[in-house]
Amino acid sequence: MPLRLRVAYDGTDFAGFQKQPHRRTVQGELERYLRPLMGPGQVWGASRTDAGVHARDQVVIWTGSVPLPHDRVALVLNRRLPPDLSIQTVDWVPESFRPIEDAVAKYYSYRIWQAQTPPWPGTARYVAALEHPLSWTILRVAAQLLVGR
Repeated sequence: MPLRLRVAYDGTDFAGFQKQPHRRTVQGELERYLRPLMGPGQVWGASRTDAGVHARDQVVIWTGSVPLPHDRVALVLNRRLPPDLSIQTVDWVPESFRPIEDAVAKYYSYRIWQAQTPPWPGTARYVAALEHPLSWTILRVAAQLLVGR
């Protein structure tokens, strides 16, 4: 039975989610840390994020063996994972579960820092900083282009 992991990551130093040769990716890092702990297996994600994209609740499954109690996986892995990647929750899912096909929704958040001063320390990598005023009318019209499936 596959193990579902809900992961969070700061995508700044990742070349996206999907494995790529000679590039640091979320899928590659998860497999690199899971395999020594679990044995052979593979990570499948609900979505492929681009380079620099962050995630708070990305659903992935591990399709390998799980030689330790599933409720200990997050605790053990989070002690080993780099600080820009963490496991939030772990549970079992049916063999038929597919992260992409079974996704119910995806939520995206875009944050803009509009000020003549720089963003707060520690937040600069999570916002687009703009000094000039934005048109809320134009933003509302543009946001409607993003609504849908």
